[in-house]
Amino acid sequence: MAEVILLEKISNLGIIGETVKVADGFARNYLIPQKRALIATETNKGVFEKRRAELEAMNQSRLERASANLSKVDNISIFLVRQAGDDGRLYGSVTTKDIAKAAEDASQCEIHSEQVVLSSRIKEIGSYDVSIILHPDVIANLVLEVRRKDS
Repeated sequence: MAEVILLEKISNLGIIGETVKVADGFARNYLIPQKRALIATETNKGVFEKRRAELEAMNQSRLERASANLSKVDNISIFLVRQAGDDGRLYGSVTTKDIAKAAEDASQCEIHSEQVVLSSRIKEIGSYDVSIILHPDVIANLVLEVRRKDS
């Protein structure tokens, strides 16, 4: 287990400045390269304390931007057309990247595939509820309608 200092609020993990224990791989491969955390050493604790006001201001700015975008994204409906068999099963699946692109086009807000949360894989024609995490404190919900492509 690695002990890290969080540089931003991360859902289900902690808030800015909190020291948490995470798996070594998660710290090494995700948190540190993404500049979301620092290894918890005395030197890094001092570095964090010097940058605390700057990091909190950046987080507040992201929160305000996410709150402003919430009205553009929340409760919209998006439609995707896919090839499917007669039984309604798709020839493939709908990915978070597909959903992010469609939501971005519909809302005119920048949305990344990492922000899209699905409760299960989408492999059939139908209507699905999708969550978009704009910020750990701001979550938009939208409706995805997957329709069959007419051949």
